[in-house]
Parts: sequence; structure tokens; C-alpha cells
Amino acid sequence: QALEGRWASLAMDINGCRVVQRLLEAGPEELRFFAVVELAPHLEVLVDHKYGNHVAHRMVEHCAPATLDLLLPVVQEGTGRLARHAYGCRVLQKLMERCPAGVMAGVAAEVASDPTLATHAFGNYVVQCVVRHSSPELRWAVARAVCEHLEEYCDNKFAS
Repeated sequence: QALEGRWASLAMDINGCRVVQRLLEAGPEELRFFAVVELAPHLEVLVDHKYGNHVAHRMVEHCAPATLDLLLPVVQEGTGRLARHAYGCRVLQKLMERCPAGVMAGVAAEVASDPTLATHAFGNYVVQCVVRHSSPELRWAVARAVCEHLEEYCDNKFAS
């Protein structure tokens, strides 16, 4: 209760971000849940922030997959942007690794349907993660996209 309404400002503070990270790593699940409730609407801002991005990573690493469901509306709204971001791509990858494939199906489908991600410096890692952690149907969608753009991908240092 003492942190209610303060999670986001602490997450973007040079010292506060370390406190929030430790709470996410070692705090009780109930505290992690309340942190995610308050921080989820700020996910895209956190990913861009020099201190907040560490908090975003700890959220995804240490919270229960059921709690991470609270991040999905923000992630689904900004999948392309997050996939192309140096820190956002790691958040997406970790979500795909930790959450059931069915939960992440919408995000994975959006990634699979965007052939430009495979040629992006950060997006290509998200595409690889879809291949490793999604349903066979989405794996086939990625394979079809690769076949359709094979010549272009062969000439690209990120897609090859």
C-alpha cells in the first residue's frame, strides 16, 4: 500500500528502479501482482527509459505467467514497435518464452505476418522466438513468409 501510485515514478528513478527490481525478484507474488497492475500501462515508456527498461525485464522474468497476462493489452497494441526496439524485443522474447503459446498467439501472429521484422536488427530475434515458442501453424506462417522473401532475406545481414 505504501507504494500505491508510486511504482512508475520509482521504476524510472536511478535509485528507485533498483528497489523495484529487488521487489520483483524477491518479493511475494502478491506484491509482484500489484506492481504489474500499476506498471503495465507504462510498459512502452519503461522500455524506452534508461532505468525503467531494467524494471520491465524483471517484471517479465520474475512474475507468474498469469500475472503477465496484464501486460498483453499493451504488448498487443505495440507489438511492431516493441519488436523493433533494443529493449522491447527482449521483453517480447521473454514473454513468449514464459507464457503459454495460446496466450501469446495474437502477438506471435502479428510478428509472423510482418515480413519486415526478419530484416530488422532487433525484430529478427523476435521472429526467431516465434519459431521456437509458438504453435505449428504460426511456425508454418513464418516459413511461408521466409520462402516468399527468400531472395531479399539472403541479401540482408539480419535475415540471413
